[in-house]
Amino acid sequence: MGWAWLYPLALCTSVVAFSVLIPRVAVQLSQAGHSGVEVGFFSMITFLVVFLSTPVMPRLYRRFGINLVYCLGLVFDLLAVLGFTSLQRYNLLCLTAVLSGVGACCLWGATETLIASHAPAERLGTITGLYQTMLGGVLAIGPFLPGLLNLSNLQVRWFVLVSLGVAFLLVFTAMSLKVKADLGHIAPGGQASWRQIISAMPVLLLAAFVGGVFEAGISNVGSVQTASFGVSQDRAVFFAGAIAFGSLAMQWPIGILADRMSYQKLLRISLLILALSSALAWVGWQSLTLWWASALIWGGVGGALYTLAMISVGHQFRGNNTARYASASIAAYTLGCIAGPFMTGAAFDLDPRRGVTALLFTVALAAFVLLEIRLRLSHSK
Repeated sequence: MGWAWLYPLALCTSVVAFSVLIPRVAVQLSQAGHSGVEVGFFSMITFLVVFLSTPVMPRLYRRFGINLVYCLGLVFDLLAVLGFTSLQRYNLLCLTAVLSGVGACCLWGATETLIASHAPAERLGTITGLYQTMLGGVLAIGPFLPGLLNLSNLQVRWFVLVSLGVAFLLVFTAMSLKVKADLGHIAPGGQASWRQIISAMPVLLLAAFVGGVFEAGISNVGSVQTASFGVSQDRAVFFAGAIAFGSLAMQWPIGILADRMSYQKLLRISLLILALSSALAWVGWQSLTLWWASALIWGGVGGALYTLAMISVGHQFRGNNTARYASASIAAYTLGCIAGPFMTGAAFDLDPRRGVTALLFTVALAAFVLLEIRLRLSHSK
């Protein structure tokens, strides 16, 4: 991919800002008296905007190109950072989350399509895993930085603004080098409809959805539940960091395995691990140590599900409307991210100790059953 790596690097540096800010805002809202459902709603807004915007992104990639799309996304990110660091009212913070969703959609979809389209096929799993490891590393370290560096609120604001400045610099560098990164190829058969896309990859969409629930959909409500153990705000947001560290540890290994094993077998194993870990967390609900360990597993295996989906898109649909198939996987993942905060917020309100783990067990087990049914039907044809 060469200098095209500047684009994934720009995405990762921009994500630093939101991995620092959003868990802190979620905990602050909870401590201000907002319910778990309200915190969950705030957490899902960014993903809802990504989900709604995803269908139109392939058209924008073809018309405007990667550089303009990236710059537009970073401008929205900048506005969102200023809002998150300046505003206190719940409704204004929700509006700010809308801005962050638009920025995320521009950067995220372009980066995933770039990798699926341009990485060498024989190393697609490894390269995708490396990219996801980079992104996971950013998400992992972000929630820890204010506490570890003892940053004041003003220092946090400047820190995240600098991270966005670096992202702008990387994109401008790619523009000056005239990096070629076409995102708009359409196969000779024409542009696939969304119905055709869904019917062509139901298993991959299911994997992406469950990955969204476990990797991103539980981070903020999980941080709120961690605070109920009696830990400080800075330690409570470590739950989001544990989710991200788990994802960081798994992405490259799962990418390497995906170059050597079938994705169906890897999906089965992943869903069983998620169901078992959720059941153990439900049984040991009083153990903070088990809660931290479960977060690592959920982040790692949940992230692996999404990575497997994107690797499979690159293998099965390269050169055949890749941007639309990649966008469909992102839409399924973000749907999980949307459903996750709402469902876990409601579960937390119903049972602050065991509600979240019971819900996660149900999701993982149901997904495993649906996967088995779909694969058996496919084999019987």
